[in-house]
Amino acid sequence: MKHPWRYAIARRCCYTVLAVTLVAVVFRNSIARYATATIGSRLLETELKVGSIEWGLFAVNVRDIRVAEPGSDQDQATVGRLAFALTPWQGIVRGVWVEHVSLSDPTLHLRFDSDGKLLSKFPSAGESKSGTAKIPIGKLDVRNATLAIHQSGKQTFTICGARLAARFDEEIRMHGDVPDFLGGTIEVKALVDATTLQGWTKLTVQNVRLDSEELARLPLTPAKINQEGVSATLTVHATTQHPANSSDLRQHELQCLISVKDIESSSLGTLCNEFTIRSVHRDAVLAVEGSGDMSGGNVDIAANCDWHTLPLSATASIAVDQSDLGRIASRIDPDLDFGGKFALQTQFKLTADTHTSSFSHVISYRVSDIRADAIPVEDLAGEIKCVGSLQNFDKDSLAGSLSGSLVSKGLSLKDLAQRFELPTSSGRIGLASRFDVDLSDLESPTAVTFDASLNASGLAMGEWRLQDTNARLTVKDGIASASCQDVVVLDSHSNLLAQSDAVIRVPLASEERATCNLLLSVLPTSSLAQALSVDARQCGGELMIAGAASCRVADVASPESWVAQASLRSRDLAFAGESFADVDATCELTEGRVSVPPFAMRWRMNECLVQAEGTVQDRLCIRGSLLTESFDVADVAELASQFSSTRMPASGTAQGSGQFELVTSPFNFVASGRMDLNHAMYAGSKIGHAQLDWNADPQGVRIQSSSKQFLGGGYDLIAQIQDLDWTTAVVEGRFRDIQAARLAAIVDRNLPVSGSLDGGIKVTSIASLETLQGEAWVQSRGLSVHRVPMELSAAKISIASAQAIVQGSGVIADGRFEGVANASLPNLRDHFQSDDPNLNRIPIVFQCAVERLPIESLTRHIDVPQELRTTRGTLAATLERDSSMLDGISLCKASGSVSELQVNRVGLSDRITSEITVYRDRLELRRIDGRFADGRLSGKADIRLGVHPSGTFELAANRVSLRRIAAPFSAQPIAGSGTVQIRGRVGKVISGRADLSLRHGVFAGVSIPEAKLPVDWSYSQPSKLARWQCRSGAVSAGGGNVRISSEGSFGDNLNMVTSLRIERVDSSKLIQGKSVGAGVISGDVSLRAKRAQSPKQISGTFDLTLENVKSMEMPVLDQLPNLVSLSPPRPGQGQDGGTVYGRISGGLVHVDQLAISQSNVQVLMSGNATLDGRLNFDVTASTQSDGPADQILELANSPLMLAAPAPITLVAKANELMKDRVVHVHVGGIASRPTLRLQPGKQLSQDAVRFFLKAGFGDLPAAIATRPNTQIRR
Repeated sequence: MKHPWRYAIARRCCYTVLAVTLVAVVFRNSIARYATATIGSRLLETELKVGSIEWGLFAVNVRDIRVAEPGSDQDQATVGRLAFALTPWQGIVRGVWVEHVSLSDPTLHLRFDSDGKLLSKFPSAGESKSGTAKIPIGKLDVRNATLAIHQSGKQTFTICGARLAARFDEEIRMHGDVPDFLGGTIEVKALVDATTLQGWTKLTVQNVRLDSEELARLPLTPAKINQEGVSATLTVHATTQHPANSSDLRQHELQCLISVKDIESSSLGTLCNEFTIRSVHRDAVLAVEGSGDMSGGNVDIAANCDWHTLPLSATASIAVDQSDLGRIASRIDPDLDFGGKFALQTQFKLTADTHTSSFSHVISYRVSDIRADAIPVEDLAGEIKCVGSLQNFDKDSLAGSLSGSLVSKGLSLKDLAQRFELPTSSGRIGLASRFDVDLSDLESPTAVTFDASLNASGLAMGEWRLQDTNARLTVKDGIASASCQDVVVLDSHSNLLAQSDAVIRVPLASEERATCNLLLSVLPTSSLAQALSVDARQCGGELMIAGAASCRVADVASPESWVAQASLRSRDLAFAGESFADVDATCELTEGRVSVPPFAMRWRMNECLVQAEGTVQDRLCIRGSLLTESFDVADVAELASQFSSTRMPASGTAQGSGQFELVTSPFNFVASGRMDLNHAMYAGSKIGHAQLDWNADPQGVRIQSSSKQFLGGGYDLIAQIQDLDWTTAVVEGRFRDIQAARLAAIVDRNLPVSGSLDGGIKVTSIASLETLQGEAWVQSRGLSVHRVPMELSAAKISIASAQAIVQGSGVIADGRFEGVANASLPNLRDHFQSDDPNLNRIPIVFQCAVERLPIESLTRHIDVPQELRTTRGTLAATLERDSSMLDGISLCKASGSVSELQVNRVGLSDRITSEITVYRDRLELRRIDGRFADGRLSGKADIRLGVHPSGTFELAANRVSLRRIAAPFSAQPIAGSGTVQIRGRVGKVISGRADLSLRHGVFAGVSIPEAKLPVDWSYSQPSKLARWQCRSGAVSAGGGNVRISSEGSFGDNLNMVTSLRIERVDSSKLIQGKSVGAGVISGDVSLRAKRAQSPKQISGTFDLTLENVKSMEMPVLDQLPNLVSLSPPRPGQGQDGGTVYGRISGGLVHVDQLAISQSNVQVLMSGNATLDGRLNFDVTASTQSDGPADQILELANSPLMLAAPAPITLVAKANELMKDRVVHVHVGGIASRPTLRLQPGKQLSQDAVRFFLKAGFGDLPAAIATRPNTQIRR
């Protein structure tokens, strides 16, 4: 071997290469990972981390790739897995070196600062070379890609789950999608030629939710996007056709369909259900059409643009038809009553080339069916037109005009008056305006011309009318002016009532002077006084107000440049029956000096002097004074009474004076004064004397008032405000020995009150309810109301920590009462400031209670009927509102009870309770429960409050013991049980039905087994009239029935018609243990009253038939056996019976005839008795059954006696023959102790002769029995 060392070196080199190759193959993954991270970090100029690399023969897998943000340790991009397959042979043959590239879980982070500036830094790319390039990749697959956008102060916006699949061959096919983008999806498809890029692209955006509130939280979106909350759902379908080898967009075709659904606004609600836009671009012409609904109307848009060649031309139009403005108004404010239909038409044209752009835009609009607060308004129509041109897009070359108009007939004053319940009105107010703007000279004051007028025609209200006039606002030739001239108001007699002129002129050039002039003249007339409901006998004179001011426009802010004069003058002014002295007051402003010379205002004997002066330069300085030497309070009260429906009975004298001085820069204010009130009276009650002193300066205000003769007592009141900060005010006062009677007399002179009141108050920190603190207290001494003693021992109001607590306790008529209430002052304020301060929701909780109040203590002090003065018992009541009632359903609940109820020491009830729930507009009596006279008392009611309360009620007393009820009032034995059920309605007339029933009743020995009286009744509160009607009343007594029918009314007097039908009532069964001898009674009784004021004015009739009579057992007649002897009864002589008929009138019961025939006695009675039981009857009774008069029986039965009056001799003969058979008795005295006196010489009448003769022989003809009925009917 020639060079053995060379061989050794070569061998070592081979070994080294083999070793390196072996190491590289064995450790290829680690070497590749390290090389990739190192080289990549240098190329990217940031840190690149690679988790692992798996290097196969032709496949490479890279995991956990992380690229850091330059200069930060935050990730800029991450890849979960990168895999690609190498194809060297394909690369040599076709240039495709990588057959497939797959990315899994790639993530890209973009970071922005709060201003939207990009913070992320990316590697700069080299310059690209033009020419055709071969894509060295066969397939690309991206899975689960994520884009995260970060911005300071905003939440991160993340797009997750994006996918992309692409195939690169002769054609490029791509398909990508985002499964979740703002709640929707995005899909992109493309197919183009790899060489010419001819093909198509499709984009689909489906159901993307756009919400301004959510978008405002995302990065790169301004917060103002959510000034008005708007949301919608977006869907887009777009297809683009790409021509071969063309980058000119005019040659590309586009078809796009955009659908926006459910467009909603947070304040306006649903704006549009669906709006669709269709656009087509073909041959450099873009056409757009759109349609949708908007607030109940339709919106259509159309646009066309031809940009194929210059000049470029474009047109656009928008049409809005019948859009409902009422929907929009109700969304803005639910309480806003506004409606109308809106229509709009716009036309826009544009022509542009490289140098000149010409445009025109016309907008026409109309608002119809306008309704504002239920007031119809005529249609509003207008037009805006803009025509112009622009050279080289230079704003200084703008030329053209902008003009517009607005016209409406306005509204009718009649509709306005009906809506606000004003006096009868007529006339119309219309509006017209027009403007023109020269676009070529916008900076010139003369560029704008404007004219608006408000026209009033035929205006009249009540008895006043306004001559046709108009108010104008114009801008012309650089001068703006507003005028309202020749405004004349006439009364019903065409007399001048008021006239005014006002003109304001402001030149737009700063060197000119602005002027203002005002003139108002008022001439009071009798019609004005009548309209104000005051005395119209003396009206006249004139009141004039004039003013003028001027200043250079450039010096408007300088007070020294203003010159102004104002005056107030009256001449022979008289109004409301009062004459006023002439007033001549002037005020001048010149060179910064203000002066008001002294002037006097006189009315009757009262006078007030006023003067002031000051300067207005670099500071304001004003000094003034006010003096009232003597002022009659009665004059003011009399004048105030004329303007109100209530007389103001006040009198007294007052005098006062005051001075003030105001200086600014530095600020200083000093004022002081005094007011004295002497001999003050109200409604004849002495109030007393009082004085008030006040002082004010920058350090504070102090007001002090006191009196030792105020309502019989005195008071002291001091209010202090420090540093003119009213929030630091401290108000402190005390009153003592205020006579309750004099205080009550101001409100109600008929309220009997006695006693005196003491109290005090202190309030601090009045800046807000949250800081307000204070307390007040009052107590009474010897207080009584309606003679009921009512001592207020402690009443206190405390305010602290925004809470008010009221506590009170005392004694009322030997009972005790106490109460407590608390509330949050801010909650109270919010409640009363709300749109609907519902009383049920008032944030106050309270609890009041009256305990152990003896009924006898109340009846001892108040006027009650004598029968109720023996009532005993204990009253208790509570009134409560707790936190559970703040939901607004109810206001409060009340409960009451009566315990140990007694009358005349007879117990009627152990306990009766009731529960009431009070609502804002109604009272609900939930229950009345208890035992009363061994019966059950129950009831409920629901009454709706208002001007005329309405509702229903039910009351019932079941199985009440009549014995217990009557025991306190009557010594007569009364027994039985009764039930009363009352159901009714409350309204303007209270009406209902009462069902009264009685079982096993006994009244003073009279037995009534059963009685039922259904009564329909009503009561009218305005007329104080009660009505009743009972059609089917029934009383069972004595084995028979009494049918009752009655109707009538009672108010100031009694009107009544009552009838009773008596059906076989056995008097022997009527009275327990006693017989009245009347037998079985049948017949009719009627009672009538017409405007009766007393029982004596009640009249009526009665006609009764008696069977099985035992006359000697009847009251009064039972005394006859003591005077005469009667023959014993003779059985078999027929049934004993009789009749009685008569009338009731003049407070007397007239018995026209009582005829009773028995086998052993015949009785004939007539006369009268008073309602209080005084008797005056004549009774004729037979003494024996046979005698000398038997011979004239045949004559008594003759037709002659029945048909005509008997001869005098015959009647005299009958008296002579019957004197041994009859006895005459006069009954007097009273019913409980009658007196009987014989009348032996009294003669019998023809009817009496016939009655006794026929009755004595048992032959009582039907004519005698029926004759009383015939007489009654006559």
